[in-house]
Amino acid sequence: MRHGFHEARARTRRRGRILLGIAKWAVLLAIFGAIGYYAHETGTRIAQRDTIELRRQVAELTTATQTLQRDKDQLQRDLATTSARAEELRKRYESDVPTGAISEILRLAREKLSAGVTPERIAGVLAAVENARRCDDKPTSKRFLVKAGPRAPAVNDTVSFADRTITVSATGEITLDAEGRPQAWFDPGKPLTVVFTRIGGAETVAKGVLPINHSVVVNDLEHRFVVTQGDARGFVTVTSDSCKYP
Repeated sequence: MRHGFHEARARTRRRGRILLGIAKWAVLLAIFGAIGYYAHETGTRIAQRDTIELRRQVAELTTATQTLQRDKDQLQRDLATTSARAEELRKRYESDVPTGAISEILRLAREKLSAGVTPERIAGVLAAVENARRCDDKPTSKRFLVKAGPRAPAVNDTVSFADRTITVSATGEITLDAEGRPQAWFDPGKPLTVVFTRIGGAETVAKGVLPINHSVVVNDLEHRFVVTQGDARGFVTVTSDSCKYP
């Protein structure tokens, strides 16, 4: 009887230890489960919060991108409008502001207006201008001595054309020999100053190296002159013809 009692108590203690172990493991599993659940919930909340933040940032970036695109589109439209206006202004400038030959014609017209020529006279002359010229085809050539250095005036240092209505004279630089000594004639390789004097004292001047071309208008005739080096040292030759003007 005593042996059976001890055996029962031993079984009861073993069962208790087993139950206690199971209880401990159950508690541990419960703790780990709670920790896992908390970690899961915490991770889920963090992930949700991060997702919400990322979505917010994506929305802000999307809005900013859309705003930038609208600004870009507006800038492109403004640029296109500005370019069109600039092109229109360029064309208008080219149309309103003359260049080249037209600019030169306007410059001459302004000079004539400033000198007292009436607009009607200028318009009449322009209306009468043609490419075909009516010239007398009777050129006249004369030679004269070019003034150079401190030489006194000479009787052959001028010539006259158009029934003595235009007188031509010239001044040049004196020639130097190999030793730098001045000679008695002008240097044909250097610029000349040719003066065309009309009756009444009005003068026009042409400057340059020979040959020199120049025109003088008297009433309805244009007298054209070509000044070249003469066949004698110190002289130049002037050839003149006349054409209807304009």
